Amino acid sequence: MAFVMFLAAACVRFGVQRLRRPTVLTAGAVSATLSVSTLIAAVPAWAVAVLVLSAMLAGAGLGMGQPGGLSLLGSGVPPRHLAEADTALNAGGPVPSGILPVSAGCLSDVDGPAGGATVFGAVLTALAVIGGLVVLATWHQVTDPARKPAGNPRPGTGTGRPLQQRPLLPASERPGIRSGTGDRMTGRRH
Repeated sequence: MAFVMFLAAACVRFGVQRLRRPTVLTAGAVSATLSVSTLIAAVPAWAVAVLVLSAMLAGAGLGMGQPGGLSLLGSGVPPRHLAEADTALNAGGPVPSGILPVSAGCLSDVDGPAGGATVFGAVLTALAVIGGLVVLATWHQVTDPARKPAGNPRPGTGTGRPLQQRPLLPASERPGIRSGTGDRMTGRRH
């Protein structure tokens, strides 16, 4: 089932790469919610086919949520803070990803698999719904590279005007570079 989940995650990325970020993130939240709902239905019934469907939906949610979130991080965080933001995302994500299944397993030991899956599913459903609502509430604030603002031919300049380029100086006039033999970085002659 893990193979099916990651296969679905890889395949769905190709299908959504041209969609707008909010659409991808909302669809990822819906897919995660459907995955958890099918998981809650499958465990008490011991329905393997429904578990495989749940894994496929979870993979689709992962395949949309992870790249959507990373692209938002890349476009919304200043470049000088991008490493810290990426580290926080990569370090903070596995914590709940590890705590939730372990907690569900401990609860399953006490209350049975159906009880553990139901609590696990309820927590994940709540998180997916909250995530989807945040995307819907901030839809207009999300920058989207697929849609470039009118009048801005050079992305990143913010003015719509081309960047001014400095004239290229001859090698002899550049700082640190002298003609003849020598070290090109320091300008020292041998």
